[in-house]
Amino acid sequence: MKNTITFAFLFFLFSAQMCEKQEIKTELVQAQLVNNIAIDGCSWRLVVGNEVYAPSTASQKLIDNVASKIASNGTYDIDVKVRYTLTKNKKAIVCGWGVRKEIDEAEITEIVTL
Repeated sequence: MKNTITFAFLFFLFSAQMCEKQEIKTELVQAQLVNNIAIDGCSWRLVVGNEVYAPSTASQKLIDNVASKIASNGTYDIDVKVRYTLTKNKKAIVCGWGVRKEIDEAEITEIVTL
């Protein structure tokens, strides 16, 4: 009986942990990669619909790769399709000439330019 209770308790903990998993976008969704630091002082952010996310550090390589292929005067407003995961962390972005703003962080796993 004691083993059954222990097993049930562990199963409950495992099930609760599974509910805490990250939100994973399995399909590509339309979005924008925005960086207008020269105009508004804001660093890179991912805009999906009305939501704005800070790209994770690991996502920066993907963004840099896309941005390097686009001629720009230092401002970017790139229409893309992305696959991403919300990390459930907050990340500070620079916005407004040195002002740091904490927003939800997203891990981008794929970017397709439009």
